[in-house]
Amino acid sequence: MIILRADNRELLDNAKYSYLLTNYPSGVDKVKVVNSSIFNANDLILIGTFGTESSEIFKIDSINYGTNEITLMDRAGAPDTLKFAHSESTRFSALPYDQVRFFHTSVPVYVPPVHAPVYPVEPLIDTLHPITPYMDIEASRWYTTINDESYSTGWGFFVWYNSETVIGSKPSNPIPYEGFEYDTAKSVMESFFDGLNNKETAIITKEEAFRYLNEGYSIMRNKLNLINSEYAASLEVPITIYSGDTEARMPNDFGDLITVRLSSGRPGETLEPIKLKDIPNSTTTVQKYFIREGYIGLAPYVTSDTIIYIRYLRKADKINSYDDIIYLPDNGYIALQNYMMMKASLKFKDGNTTGYKALFDEWIKDMLLFANKRDNSPDNFTINRSQNV
Repeated sequence: MIILRADNRELLDNAKYSYLLTNYPSGVDKVKVVNSSIFNANDLILIGTFGTESSEIFKIDSINYGTNEITLMDRAGAPDTLKFAHSESTRFSALPYDQVRFFHTSVPVYVPPVHAPVYPVEPLIDTLHPITPYMDIEASRWYTTINDESYSTGWGFFVWYNSETVIGSKPSNPIPYEGFEYDTAKSVMESFFDGLNNKETAIITKEEAFRYLNEGYSIMRNKLNLINSEYAASLEVPITIYSGDTEARMPNDFGDLITVRLSSGRPGETLEPIKLKDIPNSTTTVQKYFIREGYIGLAPYVTSDTIIYIRYLRKADKINSYDDIIYLPDNGYIALQNYMMMKASLKFKDGNTTGYKALFDEWIKDMLLFANKRDNSPDNFTINRSQNV
C-alpha cells in the first residue's frame, strides 16, 4: 500500500493575507481585518495557519470595505459562524484552492482528464487514473494524505482544485511509488525538515528550503570544478558560427571552457585561445577561439558557416523539483542538509550556525579529497577500486 500526501502549507505561498483586528469568540459570523481591500466576495479564506487545531476555512459572503468587516459563509455557500475563538492578529489568508485530488499514471508525466476543469498543463502522454474524488482540505492538518490500495508501481500526482471557480492547478511533481532515491532533492528536503522542530517547520517555506538547497549546491559544485573537471564536464556540444557573425551564444549552463575543436579538424586537435585585444593586430592564419561573456567566436573571423565542438564545465543545475538528481561525488548530497540547517540557524538565531558550518566545510574537504584522487582517464562517474579513500 502506497501513501501519497499533498503539503497543504503550499497553498499559503504568495497568498494574500491580513490579520484579525480584535479578539473573537466562537459563534460569530462577522470579523474585521486590518485590510479588507485585498479580498473579494466568494474568496476562500483560512483563519489561522495549517496544522493548528483551531484553524478554519470559510468563503467570504460579503465585505464592508469602509469598516473592513467580512461576513462568513461555509464552502457550500450557506451562512456560517466561527467554531473556535480567534485572537487579535490571527492570520486571515486567501486560499487559491480548497480541495485536492490524487491520480496515478504509469509514467512520470501528467495528462489532464478529458472533462472540466481543463488544467493549464502541457498535453503529453499516457492515460490518467484518478485515485480519489476531489477532497476537502482540512485546515487543522499540514498534509492531505491518502492510501493507494489499487497500484503498487508507477507514479502519483495530485492537483489542487478551487470548488468555487472550478479551476484546477498545475499538477504536482511526480511521486515515485518505489520511493525517491537518496540523491534526489526530495530526500535532502525531508532530512532538512526532520531536523527542525514543529515551530520552525511551520515558519520555513518550501521556497526558502529550495533556495537554501540551491545555494549549498552551487557552492559545492563551484568548489568541485576547481579541483576536478570531470564530474561537471559536458559532452561535446556542437555550436555553429554563421558567416557574417563573429561569435555564437554558449549553452545556458556554461561555466568554464575545457576544449574547443573544429568539426573539420583532425581527431584530438584542439584550438588555442586568443585575447580579444590581440585580434586586431593578429596576422596568424591558424584558427583560434575567444570568449566574451556568454559568447564564443573564432579568429580570424569565419567567412562561411563553421561548426565547432566544445566541452565545458556545467554550472550547477537549478534544483526546483523533488525528483531532481543532485550530482556530487562521495555522497556529497548529504552535506547539503548541514548547509540548509546553517541557513535556518541564522534565521532563528539559535546559536548552532558555527557547528553546522563546520560540518558542511568538513564534507566539502572530504569530497574534494575524493574527487582529487579519482582517476582522470574515464569520462564518467566510475572510480577504480584502488582509488577508494
